Amino acid sequence: MLNGYRICDADAHAIMSAKMWRDLPDEYAHTTPQIRDVNELKSKKVGVGGLNQATYILLKELLSTYGFEPGKDYTLIQAGDSSPRFVALTSGFIDATLLSLPWNFQAQESGMHELVALSKGEIVAPTGSIVVRDEFLRVEPVLIDSSPARQ
Repeated sequence: MLNGYRICDADAHAIMSAKMWRDLPDEYAHTTPQIRDVNELKSKKVGVGGLNQATYILLKELLSTYGFEPGKDYTLIQAGDSSPRFVALTSGFIDATLLSLPWNFQAQESGMHELVALSKGEIVAPTGSIVVRDEFLRVEPVLIDSSPARQ
């Protein structure tokens, strides 16, 4: 069995095993040039992809480590994927957002400030998973043992 979760049928017979691994996210918090410290985001507009997307979860987690509460200490703006968030940031519609490659470089070239590199921080996020049928585990255990999820 993989070191993780078992998925069972209604009779509690294991039919699948799953493993999720976590890593530092490859996201960068960028702000308008005037904002140089996380605490300066108080009462500012922060752009996320959506309320069900990773940028929302990661940004909420980051700001909570500084004692911020969404809706109270900052305003969340659903600004779409990376490209529209980049445009919203550089046009001043939002004050901060998370960007990944290559948008983080575009933001820096446009004069935006890289506030936090989440890849250097303490926030850990799910970055991958593997799910296999238990029958496959019995037939091909060597293949599963060599997968990154087993490391």
